[in-house]
Amino acid sequence: MKKVKFVTSFYAYHAHKPFWGANAREERYIFSLITLCNMKEEIVCYTDEGDLGYNQLTKIKEQYNLDNLTIKVYKLIDNPYQERVFNIRTSNAEKYDNPMDLFYGRSPQIYWLKFDFLLNEYEPDINLYWIDAGLSCEGMFPWYLSPYGHEEGYKNWYRDSQEPVATYVHKFYTFPDAFNQDTVKRITEFTEDKFVSVCRKGVSDCRYDLFEEVINERIDLSDGLFPVAGFFGGNSNYIPLIVSESKILIDLILQKDRLFNEEEILAYLQNKHRDIYKIWYCHTFYHEGVPEACTPDMIPFHRFFSGR
Repeated sequence: MKKVKFVTSFYAYHAHKPFWGANAREERYIFSLITLCNMKEEIVCYTDEGDLGYNQLTKIKEQYNLDNLTIKVYKLIDNPYQERVFNIRTSNAEKYDNPMDLFYGRSPQIYWLKFDFLLNEYEPDINLYWIDAGLSCEGMFPWYLSPYGHEEGYKNWYRDSQEPVATYVHKFYTFPDAFNQDTVKRITEFTEDKFVSVCRKGVSDCRYDLFEEVINERIDLSDGLFPVAGFFGGNSNYIPLIVSESKILIDLILQKDRLFNEEEILAYLQNKHRDIYKIWYCHTFYHEGVPEACTPDMIPFHRFFSGR
């Protein structure tokens, strides 16, 4: 069996300028990452120095005996896109620096670094995957995959509880039935020797003007496949190609004074290199995978990991 390695990052303290990261994600990322470590394969997590990430991860690594978690410091301010992204966002504040806009808390710098970090961890002939640190969360995974899902109050976030939030918040990010050694087996068996993409049919929050307005190229989206950027990878021998082409596309985006997420870039690469991809299809995604939201013919996102 090939070596398996997962790569992720933890930048939970970088909201607003100059990075525009997601706000208030510390608990989600930490408790989710603890759950991801249940897969027992090596997880390399990039983070910022000191109290910007490293100290917090070191604490949980020791507290929860996360022997398969490797912590690497990468100062976010050193990312190769910082100056250009900052200039674009501040010079076009109405579009890119508006706290009321959905895009505001989405940091291209953090998202685009997924490609850089995967290349950093490249080894030939292994299965190498990106996985978002916060992937294991309520909303993505239904209550019945949590050991706490049957507790009274779980489904309404313990609104009537008299206990401090800190005593139960971890329960919303703990899904050992979705992330374990069997998960790795399912993923690697599906991968074969390809590059895996998990795709939603017919729905996306991507902005697909990227293709026509930046690279002047139309791509075939008739099959309605939109990649979930929280998980992708596989045969590591394709990593140099994927990363090199992502960087070309990122440079084109910045030349046009535009900003897009990594999801759009992945959609383009997937469409361009269908021969190396193996796609897993789902119909539901965030807050859609619970039984009451699914018909029998619908495939929920979480099944890729849970098998259920």
